[in-house]
Amino acid sequence: MRVVIWLVLITSLLAQRPVPVKKPVPVVKRPVTDPGPTVNLIRSLRVEGNKNFTSPGIIEYSGLKVGQNADPAVFEAARLKLANSGVFERVGYKYAPAAGGGLDAVLEVVEIPQVFPYRFEELPATPAEMVAHLKQIDPLFSERIPATKEFLARYARELEAFLKPKGLKEAVSSKLIPDVGDKLVVIFRPDRPLPTISQVAFKGNEAVPTAVLQIAMNQIAMGAIYKEELVRQYLETTIRPIYEQRGRLEVTFPKVSAQPAADNTGMNVVAELVEGPSFDIGDIRLRGAVGDPKPLYQTMVLQPGDLANMTEVAAAMKRVRSHLVRDGYLKADVKFERKLRREKEKPLADLSVTVTPGAMYTFGKLKIEGLDILNEPQIRKMWGLEFGKPYNGEYPDLFLNRIRDENLFENLGTTKAIPSPNEQTRIVDVTLVFGPAMKAPPKKRPF
Repeated sequence: MRVVIWLVLITSLLAQRPVPVKKPVPVVKRPVTDPGPTVNLIRSLRVEGNKNFTSPGIIEYSGLKVGQNADPAVFEAARLKLANSGVFERVGYKYAPAAGGGLDAVLEVVEIPQVFPYRFEELPATPAEMVAHLKQIDPLFSERIPATKEFLARYARELEAFLKPKGLKEAVSSKLIPDVGDKLVVIFRPDRPLPTISQVAFKGNEAVPTAVLQIAMNQIAMGAIYKEELVRQYLETTIRPIYEQRGRLEVTFPKVSAQPAADNTGMNVVAELVEGPSFDIGDIRLRGAVGDPKPLYQTMVLQPGDLANMTEVAAAMKRVRSHLVRDGYLKADVKFERKLRREKEKPLADLSVTVTPGAMYTFGKLKIEGLDILNEPQIRKMWGLEFGKPYNGEYPDLFLNRIRDENLFENLGTTKAIPSPNEQTRIVDVTLVFGPAMKAPPKKRPF
């Protein structure tokens, strides 16, 4: 019994003994280390193939950035965005592992080759404001732009959104149209019909009948878009030559005006003229001629005191060049300048003619294709150019034309002369090509 009591006491004392508490293990904060380069991180990005558009602009438009993670899906999305911009014919990409990890990426582009200047008309903002806005929202906007449907439509929409708060009431039209000097330009303007020329009238003309001027002008101007710059271009290219044929070398067009036509939606245009005096040819000076210049003066068929008809003067320059070509100077160049003198008795136009003959070419050998063994010797016998002599650049075609015109052969097909100049030796070989074989020998010798 006593033993049992002691056991109970000992057990009770042990139960009241405090249980030792384990101390928590301290957490050691380790420094964060660089996990190393990400496999798909773009380390470098450049553009190949661009000419008209900048690399930074192309990269910005693509949406790709150095430092971003990019898998094939990201690159393909960038490619599609560029391909749909209306700027490029083809867009591709490539990438390779970079030296320090990540990717070196390249955007490969082939731009649309034709780009054009642009102009803003009748829009409620200054050109500088519109250019600044387009450059801000589109990094591909440049000094010259393609005229693709996608590109122009995108800019028209952007301009509409920008100009609506400024009072724009119509949609914006973007079109590629002819401009001054037969050049093409993209015009951004309100989407309404452009005014066209209904007719052109003249004031101040006496030397040339009105009917002559109107027939010449209206043939090219009627129905064309009306712009004063275009009308003045038509005056220079169409009306001025008419006056210069008559020696009126100082004709001017001081004023061009227009008003809506009463019977249609076009514009009636009036061009005012100051015809100026009639000029005669004064002194004629020839520079650069090889040898005796007298034959060239005779070839011009121009004399001091003749009417200064600039059409005839231009024809005279062509005759001089033809003369030089016949003497073997195949690359001869002939230019003239005129100097106007206001003499008391008669206004004069002095002519200064500059000849640049270039090198002389000589004839080498003749080759004939398309003739049988009976007719080829006959043609060789007729041929007049001699080996080593100055090569007459007009002779081969003249030779074939004479054969055809004088009907020397029956069943003569297509003929052509093919000169083959050697630029090192200045020797010209000629190949005469004949069509179907001729049935009869030559009837007579033309040369």
